[in-house]
Amino acid sequence: MKALTCSVALAAWLLSPALASAIVCDASGPAGPKNCIADVSAAVDSVVSLDCAIQEKTATPDGKEVAGGPIVPSMNFGNLSRRTESICPGNDCDGDGVQNEPLALAGDKFFKVFCGANTSRRSYTLAHQTSAAGLTNGTNNLNGAWVVVPVQATTGDGLTSVGGVMGNCDRALGNKTLYTSAAAGTAGVVELVYAIGDRSPHVGSTLAHCSSVPAGFAPIPPDQQAGAYAGTVTWTLTVNP
Repeated sequence: MKALTCSVALAAWLLSPALASAIVCDASGPAGPKNCIADVSAAVDSVVSLDCAIQEKTATPDGKEVAGGPIVPSMNFGNLSRRTESICPGNDCDGDGVQNEPLALAGDKFFKVFCGANTSRRSYTLAHQTSAAGLTNGTNNLNGAWVVVPVQATTGDGLTSVGGVMGNCDRALGNKTLYTSAAAGTAGVVELVYAIGDRSPHVGSTLAHCSSVPAGFAPIPPDQQAGAYAGTVTWTLTVNP
Protein backbone atom coordinates (compact mmCIF):
# COMPACT_ATOMS: atom_id res chain seq x y z
CA MET A 1 0.00 0.00 0.00
CA LYS A 2 2.89 2.34 0.78
CA ALA A 3 4.33 1.83 -2.72
CA LEU A 4 0.94 2.59 -4.29
CA THR A 5 0.63 5.80 -2.29
CA CYS A 6 4.06 6.98 -3.57
CA SER A 7 3.11 6.25 -7.18
CA VAL A 8 -0.09 8.23 -6.91
CA ALA A 9 1.77 11.17 -5.36
CA LEU A 10 4.35 11.14 -8.18
CA ALA A 11 1.65 11.10 -10.86
CA ALA A 12 -0.07 14.02 -9.20
CA TRP A 13 3.21 16.01 -9.15
CA LEU A 14 3.92 15.33 -12.82
CA LEU A 15 0.47 16.55 -13.84
CA SER A 16 0.34 19.56 -11.55
CA PRO A 17 -0.62 22.93 -13.13
CA ALA A 18 2.52 24.58 -11.71
CA LEU A 19 4.77 22.20 -13.64
CA ALA A 20 2.77 22.40 -16.83
CA SER A 21 2.82 26.20 -16.85
CA ALA A 22 6.64 26.25 -16.93
CA ILE A 23 6.80 24.54 -20.34
CA VAL A 24 5.05 25.41 -23.61
CA CYS A 25 3.10 22.41 -24.86
CA ASP A 26 0.61 21.77 -27.66
CA ALA A 27 -3.00 22.39 -26.74
CA SER A 28 -5.16 19.39 -25.95
CA GLY A 29 -6.96 17.94 -28.93
CA PRO A 30 -7.43 14.81 -31.05
CA ALA A 31 -4.99 11.97 -30.65
CA GLY A 32 -1.61 12.46 -32.37
CA PRO A 33 1.94 13.67 -31.75
CA LYS A 34 2.25 16.32 -29.03
CA ASN A 35 5.19 18.64 -28.38
CA CYS A 36 6.44 20.34 -25.24
CA ILE A 37 9.07 23.04 -25.83
CA ALA A 38 11.54 24.36 -23.25
CA ASP A 39 14.08 27.15 -23.72
CA VAL A 40 17.75 26.23 -23.15
CA SER A 41 20.34 28.92 -22.41
CA ALA A 42 23.95 29.46 -21.35
CA ALA A 43 26.44 32.31 -21.31
CA VAL A 44 30.15 32.62 -22.17
CA ASP A 45 32.11 35.39 -20.49
CA SER A 46 34.47 37.68 -22.40
CA VAL A 47 38.15 37.14 -21.62
CA VAL A 48 41.57 38.55 -22.41
CA SER A 49 44.08 35.99 -21.17
CA LEU A 50 47.80 35.48 -21.73
CA ASP A 51 49.97 32.67 -20.38
CA CYS A 52 53.64 32.25 -21.31
CA ALA A 53 56.11 29.43 -20.69
CA ILE A 54 59.88 29.38 -21.31
CA GLN A 55 61.70 26.26 -22.53
CA GLU A 56 65.48 26.07 -22.33
CA LYS A 57 67.01 24.69 -25.53
CA THR A 58 70.44 23.66 -26.78
CA ALA A 59 71.91 23.16 -30.24
CA THR A 60 74.58 20.91 -31.69
CA PRO A 61 77.85 22.54 -32.87
CA ASP A 62 76.50 22.64 -36.44
CA GLY A 63 73.35 24.48 -35.36
CA LYS A 64 70.77 21.69 -35.14
CA GLU A 65 68.23 21.92 -32.35
CA VAL A 66 68.44 19.27 -29.63
CA ALA A 67 65.02 17.80 -28.86
CA GLY A 68 63.35 18.51 -25.52
CA GLY A 69 64.46 20.84 -22.78
CA PRO A 70 63.21 21.88 -19.32
CA ILE A 71 60.58 24.51 -18.60
CA VAL A 72 62.31 27.32 -16.69
CA PRO A 73 61.24 30.57 -14.97
CA SER A 74 63.78 32.84 -16.68
CA MET A 75 66.19 33.08 -19.61
CA ASN A 76 69.62 32.50 -18.11
CA PHE A 77 72.14 32.17 -20.94
CA GLY A 78 74.95 31.45 -18.46
CA ASN A 79 78.57 32.01 -19.47
CA LEU A 80 78.80 32.89 -23.15
CA SER A 81 81.03 30.54 -25.11
CA ARG A 82 84.38 31.32 -26.62
CA ARG A 83 85.15 29.37 -29.77
CA THR A 84 87.27 29.59 -32.88
CA GLU A 85 86.69 29.01 -36.58
CA SER A 86 87.49 25.34 -36.03
CA ILE A 87 83.71 24.77 -35.87
CA CYS A 88 83.37 25.86 -39.54
CA PRO A 89 84.27 23.95 -42.75
CA GLY A 90 87.92 24.54 -43.56
CA ASN A 91 88.35 26.25 -40.19
CA ASP A 92 87.44 29.53 -41.89
CA CYS A 93 83.95 30.84 -41.06
CA ASP A 94 84.29 34.23 -42.76
CA GLY A 95 86.16 32.98 -45.84
CA ASP A 96 89.05 35.41 -45.45
CA GLY A 97 91.66 32.66 -45.78
CA VAL A 98 92.80 33.00 -42.17
CA GLN A 99 91.99 29.85 -40.21
CA ASN A 100 91.03 29.34 -36.56
CA GLU A 101 90.39 32.99 -35.75
CA PRO A 102 88.48 33.64 -32.52
CA LEU A 103 84.75 34.02 -33.03
CA ALA A 104 82.29 36.33 -31.36
CA LEU A 105 80.86 35.24 -28.02
CA ALA A 106 77.50 33.47 -28.08
CA GLY A 107 75.12 31.53 -25.89
CA ASP A 108 75.43 27.75 -25.78
CA LYS A 109 71.69 27.66 -25.21
CA PHE A 110 68.69 29.54 -26.47
CA PHE A 111 65.09 29.78 -25.30
CA LYS A 112 61.71 29.05 -26.81
CA VAL A 113 58.80 31.02 -25.39
CA PHE A 114 55.24 29.79 -25.90
CA CYS A 115 52.52 32.40 -25.25
CA GLY A 116 48.90 31.24 -25.24
CA ALA A 117 46.51 34.07 -26.15
CA ASN A 118 42.70 34.17 -25.91
CA THR A 119 40.57 37.27 -26.54
CA SER A 120 37.15 35.68 -27.13
CA ARG A 121 37.52 35.88 -30.92
CA ARG A 122 38.60 39.52 -31.12
CA SER A 123 41.60 40.53 -33.21
CA TYR A 124 44.70 40.97 -31.04
CA THR A 125 48.40 41.80 -30.98
CA LEU A 126 51.21 40.21 -28.95
CA ALA A 127 54.20 42.43 -28.26
CA HIS A 128 57.19 42.48 -25.95
CA GLN A 129 58.95 45.29 -24.13
CA THR A 130 62.48 44.87 -22.78
CA SER A 131 63.94 46.84 -19.92
CA ALA A 132 64.85 50.29 -21.26
CA ALA A 133 68.60 49.72 -21.44
CA GLY A 134 68.30 46.07 -22.48
CA LEU A 135 70.74 43.38 -21.38
CA THR A 136 73.32 45.41 -19.48
CA ASN A 137 76.20 45.52 -17.04
CA GLY A 138 76.70 49.14 -16.05
CA THR A 139 77.33 51.04 -19.29
CA ASN A 140 78.09 47.84 -21.23
CA ASN A 141 75.48 45.74 -22.99
CA LEU A 142 74.88 42.68 -25.15
CA ASN A 143 72.00 44.22 -27.10
CA GLY A 144 73.61 43.97 -30.53
CA ALA A 145 73.51 40.17 -30.48
CA TRP A 146 70.35 39.61 -28.40
CA VAL A 147 67.78 38.40 -30.92
CA VAL A 148 64.06 37.56 -30.89
CA VAL A 149 62.60 35.33 -33.62
CA PRO A 150 58.79 35.09 -33.98
CA VAL A 151 58.32 31.56 -35.32
CA GLN A 152 54.65 30.61 -35.68
CA ALA A 153 51.15 30.83 -34.18
CA THR A 154 49.26 27.54 -33.93
CA THR A 155 46.33 25.92 -32.18
CA GLY A 156 48.84 24.55 -29.68
CA ASP A 157 49.82 21.41 -31.54
CA GLY A 158 52.77 23.14 -33.19
CA LEU A 159 51.34 22.23 -36.62
CA THR A 160 47.95 23.86 -37.27
CA SER A 161 48.29 27.56 -38.04
CA VAL A 162 45.74 30.06 -36.74
CA GLY A 163 46.75 32.59 -39.41
CA GLY A 164 47.72 36.15 -38.70
CA VAL A 165 51.02 37.95 -39.29
CA MET A 166 54.27 37.09 -37.53
CA GLY A 167 56.66 39.87 -36.56
CA ASN A 168 60.16 40.16 -37.98
CA CYS A 169 63.30 38.46 -36.77
CA ASP A 170 64.92 41.37 -34.95
CA ARG A 171 67.17 42.48 -32.17
CA ALA A 172 65.22 42.03 -28.94
CA LEU A 173 65.86 45.49 -27.48
CA GLY A 174 62.82 47.73 -27.14
CA ASN A 175 59.13 47.43 -27.94
CA LYS A 176 58.54 44.80 -30.64
CA THR A 177 55.33 43.57 -32.25
CA LEU A 178 55.68 39.79 -32.32
CA TYR A 179 52.33 38.67 -33.75
CA THR A 180 49.07 40.17 -35.02
CA SER A 181 46.11 37.84 -35.29
CA ALA A 182 43.70 37.61 -38.22
CA ALA A 183 40.43 39.53 -37.93
CA ALA A 184 38.75 36.39 -36.55
CA GLY A 185 40.94 36.61 -33.44
CA THR A 186 41.32 32.84 -33.11
CA ALA A 187 43.00 31.83 -29.86
CA GLY A 188 46.49 30.47 -30.42
CA VAL A 189 49.92 29.68 -29.04
CA VAL A 190 52.62 32.01 -30.34
CA GLU A 191 56.10 30.46 -30.49
CA LEU A 192 59.13 32.72 -30.10
CA VAL A 193 62.88 32.15 -29.91
CA TYR A 194 65.34 34.29 -27.92
CA ALA A 195 69.08 33.91 -28.48
CA ILE A 196 72.43 35.60 -28.13
CA GLY A 197 73.90 34.88 -31.52
CA ASP A 198 77.24 35.05 -33.31
CA ARG A 199 76.19 34.33 -36.94
CA SER A 200 78.14 31.07 -36.94
CA PRO A 201 76.54 27.65 -37.52
CA HIS A 202 76.48 27.26 -33.75
CA VAL A 203 73.30 29.35 -33.59
CA GLY A 204 71.92 28.36 -36.97
CA SER A 205 68.85 26.86 -35.33
CA THR A 206 67.90 30.13 -33.66
CA LEU A 207 68.31 32.25 -36.80
CA ALA A 208 66.87 29.68 -39.23
CA HIS A 209 63.56 31.56 -39.41
CA CYS A 210 65.23 34.83 -40.43
CA SER A 211 65.45 35.74 -44.10
CA SER A 212 68.48 37.85 -43.27
CA VAL A 213 70.60 38.95 -40.34
CA PRO A 214 68.59 41.49 -38.26
CA ALA A 215 69.30 45.16 -38.88
CA GLY A 216 71.86 46.49 -36.44
CA PHE A 217 73.03 43.02 -35.42
CA ALA A 218 76.47 43.28 -33.81
CA PRO A 219 78.32 40.15 -32.62
CA ILE A 220 79.82 40.29 -29.15
CA PRO A 221 83.61 40.67 -29.46
CA PRO A 222 85.95 38.25 -27.65
CA ASP A 223 87.20 41.12 -25.45
CA GLN A 224 83.71 42.13 -24.22
CA GLN A 225 83.74 43.59 -20.70
CA ALA A 226 83.48 40.76 -18.16
CA GLY A 227 80.64 40.63 -15.65
CA ALA A 228 77.01 39.67 -15.15
CA TYR A 229 74.53 41.19 -17.60
CA ALA A 230 70.82 41.42 -16.80
CA GLY A 231 67.53 42.77 -18.12
CA THR A 232 63.84 41.88 -18.42
CA VAL A 233 61.25 41.06 -21.08
CA THR A 234 57.52 41.76 -20.65
CA TRP A 235 54.95 40.22 -23.01
CA THR A 236 51.69 42.11 -23.55
CA LEU A 237 48.44 41.01 -25.21
CA THR A 238 46.25 43.82 -26.58
CA VAL A 239 42.82 43.64 -28.21
CA ASN A 240 42.94 45.56 -31.49
CA PRO A 241 40.52 48.48 -32.02
